[in-house]
Amino acid sequence: MSWKKFVAKVEGEIGVELGRLDGQEAVAASIATKVQAALANPVVKGVLGLVLPPNIMAQYPKAEQVLSTVVTDLTIGSSIEGDIKAATTPEAKLQVFITDMQKYGIARQNMFLQKMESLVLAGLDDNALKENLYDLYTQAKYSLSKKV
Repeated sequence: MSWKKFVAKVEGEIGVELGRLDGQEAVAASIATKVQAALANPVVKGVLGLVLPPNIMAQYPKAEQVLSTVVTDLTIGSSIEGDIKAATTPEAKLQVFITDMQKYGIARQNMFLQKMESLVLAGLDDNALKENLYDLYTQAKYSLSKKV
């Protein structure tokens, strides 16, 4: 099934226009992909500039704050929650998150990155939809891109 057919079918079922999310989803996917690349690098400095290059910041000025909030949300109840709260900049929060995630296997990293992508998309869209719709959208986009 093509992406457009899938979106049309889901939109018909839930009565919500999802096609409008394509541009924001591309940015969310780019952020998750760049964080994933940073996980493979044992010493990452200046990671925020890599994850949010100037062209994304120009198009989505709130992307830095969205990412900072998402990192904080993803670490609630974790062993690094205090470190994240103590970090005073989005760069520092992201660095703590990446350093912690490097301790885990690929499956767990992928789980967090998938949720990160969904939450970033929701933040860029001002949380206009229910969270599960962003989860569905990003997972379907990923699955269809892999021809699963």
